[in-house]
Amino acid sequence: MTQLGPALPALVGMVASLLGVFLGSLLTRRAHNQQWSRDRQIDACTMIVQASNRTQFALNGLWQEKDDPDWIPWNEALATLTLVGHPDIVRAALSIDETFWLTKQSIAAGEVHSADAWARAREAIEAARLDFINVARLRLVGGAEPLSQFVARPPLPPSPVFPDQGTSEQAAQGTTRTHRAEKRPETTASDNRQSGSSKP
Repeated sequence: MTQLGPALPALVGMVASLLGVFLGSLLTRRAHNQQWSRDRQIDACTMIVQASNRTQFALNGLWQEKDDPDWIPWNEALATLTLVGHPDIVRAALSIDETFWLTKQSIAAGEVHSADAWARAREAIEAARLDFINVARLRLVGGAEPLSQFVARPPLPPSPVFPDQGTSEQAAQGTTRTHRAEKRPETTASDNRQSGSSKP
């Protein structure tokens, strides 16, 4: 026991040093893995944003009787994100995919046949894309403020409300009857004289 006394501090120091190296290596590896995962997720999210933009433009051409969208880039971006993305980010991307399919079905059914109808469909697509961007910012950029828009486009005007035609006609007829009821025949002085001189 006496012989270990002088060597004990050195032994403890060596063990502490080795433990420090091990923990430092472990923390460095973990930080490296987290940074790698974050970088891969940012790349995958960038692919989603770019591919969704191209798909939206392609759907705009589809209702104008142009070629069908090329779904391969979008499907590849979606598949890449499912491999490396956080579950919340993947769900937000799938919401965009669902909106694309619903829009394509509406176009095929003839429901999107004008610029105004496309503007309504585009609004739903861009709402899903904005939600994806905000979810990605929340997960990948800590404390990032949510965005209210990502396209510098004025909001759609409210749909015009037209009054019921039958109600308008009834109101017009009622006004006409009122005017007619208020109209009285004019009586002249000669009419009064003739009325007074007449005999029963």
